[in-house]
Amino acid sequence: QHPEVLNRAAHLLTIPDVLHHWLGGGLTSEWSFAATTQLAAAGKAEWDAELIGRLGLPPRLFRPIVAPGTTLGRLKADIAAEAGITGVSPAIVAPAAHDTASAVAASPGDPEHSIYLSSGTWSLMGITLAKPLLSDEARLAGFSNELAADGRARLNRNIMGLWLVQECRRGFARVGRDYDYAKLAKLAAAVPPSGVELDVDDPRFLPPGVDEDDMPARIRGWLSERNLPLPTNDGALVRLVLDGLAAAYARSAREFQKLAAAPLTTINIIGGGSQHHLLCQLTANATRMQVVAGPVEATALGNLLVQARGLGLITSDAEARQVLAASVELAIYQPR
Repeated sequence: QHPEVLNRAAHLLTIPDVLHHWLGGGLTSEWSFAATTQLAAAGKAEWDAELIGRLGLPPRLFRPIVAPGTTLGRLKADIAAEAGITGVSPAIVAPAAHDTASAVAASPGDPEHSIYLSSGTWSLMGITLAKPLLSDEARLAGFSNELAADGRARLNRNIMGLWLVQECRRGFARVGRDYDYAKLAKLAAAVPPSGVELDVDDPRFLPPGVDEDDMPARIRGWLSERNLPLPTNDGALVRLVLDGLAAAYARSAREFQKLAAAPLTTINIIGGGSQHHLLCQLTANATRMQVVAGPVEATALGNLLVQARGLGLITSDAEARQVLAASVELAIYQPR
């Protein structure tokens, strides 16, 4: 649309890469984020020249791809002085710049036998594989191939998350019923399962609510269209959402089990959703798998672990898991 900008440009950097450059790193592209642009060759630390050519993008814009853990340079002297850092400037080390890739780097389970579930406003669920899965079956099932910090493929699926609960809370508040999240969880835990499986991934639930067209109204509309019973109170409506999320996780877990190289025994819930005790238990129940919840700040911890690995302070994945286990408290949920 603006060829003059393209013609004038010297380099194309994603936001993480340009931040690294401004701090003092070179002009490079970090691998996990490059993979998420869909312009990198699947499973390789190189750009897809054919695809870039078909899109009419100048190949000269694309910088070399570097692995997470690569030292990119040292902090610029003026920034170090402003920050009060004396002596040798710290190294700038690339983390897994994609937030989910960093979060998965702080997933406590053995990646060969576990499913990760990065849970928050949105849910990203997946497994790590030795190489990308590029079959039509995987594509049509809604899987994407992204990249883990160690260069393995992350077979990933996006699922609606606690966005629905957040929007329900906003809808309740609009009519004068203002709950905090702890209260909503308590109300939901006090009611039995409805027996109705809400399709949490219905596209109507994605946009924010507007006035009377809020999330509670949309959920009731979905139920009415199917002649299904309506929840009798706010707790029952939230329970319906949580049961629907757990059912969606269970469906995906069954599909991941078919595609995994080894038996999957555990779901590692990381991120803010790991604090939602009821959702964790419902997920264990629905999947019939053990759930390990935590760490909450998985993205930040994974970022640190990848940098420590790159600097040689941690020398193996097993050691990284030991460091993580000694640093955070994890909660275990068994299926009931």
